[in-house]
Amino acid sequence: MSQSVITKAFVEWKAQQAINNQPVVLDEFIFAFIPGLDISKPIPNTEGIPAADKIVHRQAVGKAGVVNQNAVVYSVTMGADVGDFDFNWVGLVNKASNTLATIIHAPTQRKVKNASGQQGNVLTRSVLMEYSGAQTETHINVPAETWQIDFTARLAGMDEAVRLASLDIYGSGAFFDTGFLVAKNANQYFVTQGLGYIGGLRAVLAANQNITLAEKPTKVWADICYHGTVTSAYRTEINITVAASLADYTENGIAHYVFALASIDAAGVITDLRPKGSLGEQQGNRDFLRKDDNLAALKDKSKSRESLGLGTAATKDVGTDVAGQVLTVANYGLSNTLKALTDVDLNTIQTFGFYVIQNPVNGPTGSSGGTLFLNVATWQSGTGTAGYRVAQEVIGYGQSGSTGNRVWRRTWTGSVWSGWIEFYSEAHKPSASDVDAYTKKQSDDTFVHKSGDRIKWLTVTEGLDTGNDVTVGRTLFVKGMEFIVKQGLQDPVNNQRQTNGMRIQGAGNLFVDIYQAEHIGQYHFFGIHVANGGADGWYEFRNDGSFSAGGTVGAGGSGGGKLYQDGNLSGSMWGGYLSNWLNKELSARDNNINTRSTWDFVNTRSAISGGRNAWWYKDEVTGLIFQGGVVNRADHATWVGFPRGYARECFGVQMTLAWTNGSWFGDSRVNIQAREVGNGGFNAMMDQQEQSAFWWAVGV
Repeated sequence: MSQSVITKAFVEWKAQQAINNQPVVLDEFIFAFIPGLDISKPIPNTEGIPAADKIVHRQAVGKAGVVNQNAVVYSVTMGADVGDFDFNWVGLVNKASNTLATIIHAPTQRKVKNASGQQGNVLTRSVLMEYSGAQTETHINVPAETWQIDFTARLAGMDEAVRLASLDIYGSGAFFDTGFLVAKNANQYFVTQGLGYIGGLRAVLAANQNITLAEKPTKVWADICYHGTVTSAYRTEINITVAASLADYTENGIAHYVFALASIDAAGVITDLRPKGSLGEQQGNRDFLRKDDNLAALKDKSKSRESLGLGTAATKDVGTDVAGQVLTVANYGLSNTLKALTDVDLNTIQTFGFYVIQNPVNGPTGSSGGTLFLNVATWQSGTGTAGYRVAQEVIGYGQSGSTGNRVWRRTWTGSVWSGWIEFYSEAHKPSASDVDAYTKKQSDDTFVHKSGDRIKWLTVTEGLDTGNDVTVGRTLFVKGMEFIVKQGLQDPVNNQRQTNGMRIQGAGNLFVDIYQAEHIGQYHFFGIHVANGGADGWYEFRNDGSFSAGGTVGAGGSGGGKLYQDGNLSGSMWGGYLSNWLNKELSARDNNINTRSTWDFVNTRSAISGGRNAWWYKDEVTGLIFQGGVVNRADHATWVGFPRGYARECFGVQMTLAWTNGSWFGDSRVNIQAREVGNGGFNAMMDQQEQSAFWWAVGV
């Protein structure tokens, strides 16, 4: 809450004034803004005037009055021309001595002045000084009641009286010209500027105001109120509201009056609901006809004509050649009775009228001896006979042979009759030669119908352009060296574009599509799509020479070789799938390798076998084989087979005589030899004296 205090400086200054027999004069208010001011704390009576940069406004005391002999009140009113600033500190001073008398700490308040359409506020601040002998010391004798009067109720009563008087004149709503008219420009609804009275309050909309419709149907309302403060100018406030319904209401003590300007239906059609003019004008419009309305406001025009004694002619057009009279056919020489003539020369009939003529002379060809209906029209296009014009129209009577129901016309220009011109009709159809046309047979044999025609043979020497489908029932031959160009490149979809070439349609949903496509930035291909009711085949011949298929690729018919999507091959030379053949062959090889590796490399890296008569030794690292044995002569050449054959080559064989049964057979007579040495053995050449020999061989 606010705090206040009478300062020590004032008490001392007031005492000095009494000693000097001078009155206590407080004549200026100071307003300041003190940042961080705590208004809940008591104010020390030694507090002084704030620094100059904190002071926001100074103003002389406006009024001073006595409350009683020990209390006086000082007031100041800051008008709408003062501002803008905030203040939370108020002081009352003697301006001459700059003595601060009283201090008030209050919540921050905003003071705003009128500027650029901004409505300022008016603030009144009063300070009550209470001390012994206040009236005597201040010399203030004017009672405060004389100027602290509440005029609010009085002014409000005057405003209400004016509003009620206007309500009697204009009613709850009255508008002038296009003021407050709801209109529409394209899709934008708006309320038109202008004058109106709503609830007795005069309202002027200074400019067109746009409105937004959240939903339709709805109504557009003007919401008017009149408000202000005691010291500020009162004004009418206008709000435009869109709502289905609205009623007068009071908000924050201010009465609001509403009126529906227009209704807008679901289709957006506007219905104007504004009454025009004052109540008197509105009643006059209902009771009287307006001069400028030209009787358009008559509710029942038929009864109005009866009241005026007007007959049926009142609704008819009036001829211009007989002033003031509605003409009948008799004015033109016409009646419901035809003029009957016989054996008359039609060249002599130049009077306006309708005729029936038997045996006419100078009638159309073939009309002689028959009956004709003749219509004659005349008019004057200039002066004298040169400007006189006659037109004759002849209709052949339906029972008069060849002229029945046929129609002719001719004209006379004042000197000569033109020839008869016959109208074509069902009774007189034109021939093809009459209208420079082909007969139906000529047309059928020469021209092509726009639709449904059949052509036996067509030769096109220039370009052929058709905007629709073309159906060819048999073989289509295209001669010449140029390509058949199929265009129609589609716009890119998912970074791909395509030109369709040809569809070969089978039964039902069977067909083959031929097309070209491009995966932009990747590759281009010629494609074939074979559709079989959901089982589709896709084939691509790409620009890099590669071929791609969506399924199995075969060669040699149904029993030939095939390439599958998983990379497998099949064919008769493999006995089925290549993968199965490879697995079988590799398995056999692996089994042999496993067997050999188990024996040769695991169990015996170096191996030896046999005895004296036949032995062998193999180094598994180098493959070198040493082997030997005993050979007993069977003939001059005795074959010796190696216990283990050589894989690559036998390097050589050495032989030496041996004994038999522990003794020599006899002295050797010839050299023993190893002949025909091979990888599997050799021939031992021995004579009769050489019965037994050791042999030794080496190789790989």
